[in-house]
This record gives sequence, structure tokens and C-alpha cells, in this order.
Amino acid sequence: EIASCLVGSEMCIRDRFIFGERQMYHRHFDLSVASPVLFSVANIEQPGTFDYYNMAEFSTMGVVLFMQLPSPGNNLANLRMMIRAAKTIAEDLGGVVLTDQQEIFDDVAEQDYLSRIA
Repeated sequence: EIASCLVGSEMCIRDRFIFGERQMYHRHFDLSVASPVLFSVANIEQPGTFDYYNMAEFSTMGVVLFMQLPSPGNNLANLRMMIRAAKTIAEDLGGVVLTDQQEIFDDVAEQDYLSRIA
């Protein structure tokens, strides 16, 4: 379930998400809260936040990963990192990655997203 995936879990350690601003998880440029955010993870259900102190009871239909462009550093590298994180979360939770149009995020969709940045 997402709660165990997010709080102090392997996902947070491996993908280096830090709970912070706007009550969301963020992947920072140099893994410190003081550095710029590369991309973020929000709850797909309104209001889009996580209750960090009550994650044991937390459940949701899904999460959304997003980034703002231009991003700190290399936009294409950051997008690739975000895609890897999305795939890892989906794999860990037995879920699927969807596009912004709620279609399966397959190899064709991935190349489409990457071509928008290049």
C-alpha cells in the first residue's frame, strides 16, 4: 500500500523523496531540503496532500508525479529520473503508470514524453 511505500520505506530511500512543502514528497537536486526540487509526488485524491503523521491509516487510489520546466540541471535527465521513479513505485505497489491522458504509459508514450523535452 502507498502508506508503507512512502513513509521511511525503500521507495523513499531508493528514489530519495523527502516529505516537505505543500505536504507532498519531493525529489531534490542534491538530496537536501535546501536544494531545488526536481519533481514531486502528490496524492491523486483531493486535496493532493499526504498526512505525514497519520500515514499508517493513509490510503489512496494513486499518486501523481509531476515536474515544472525548466527544471534545475538537465530537463531530459530529470524527466528520465521521474519516469524511473514512477515505474518503480508502480512495480512496488503492483500498479500501473498512466499518461496525463490516463492511458497506459508504454514505450511509445515514454518516447513521446522524452521528445517533448529534447
